[in-house]
Amino acid sequence: MSEKVSNELIYEILKNMQMGIANIEDDSKEIKTRLTSLEGGFARLHRDSSGLYEDSAAQHARYDRLLERIKQIEKRLNLTE
Repeated sequence: MSEKVSNELIYEILKNMQMGIANIEDDSKEIKTRLTSLEGGFARLHRDSSGLYEDSAAQHARYDRLLERIKQIEKRLNLTE
């Protein structure tokens, strides 16, 4: 037994497929937008953490210089053994 498929049925199926594809395209655009936003956020976090590391290194350098100056002062005052 063979069934005939009408042009109207084919049209409805294609129309539904087209709507489904349009929904997928919209979702894809939203995902791309959100991904771009996330990438920007990660770039800002990376930049911030790099700045924190730089600040920490600068503080360690200042601390080392202060220790050296304290040692020199102790030596001049004959406070070291």
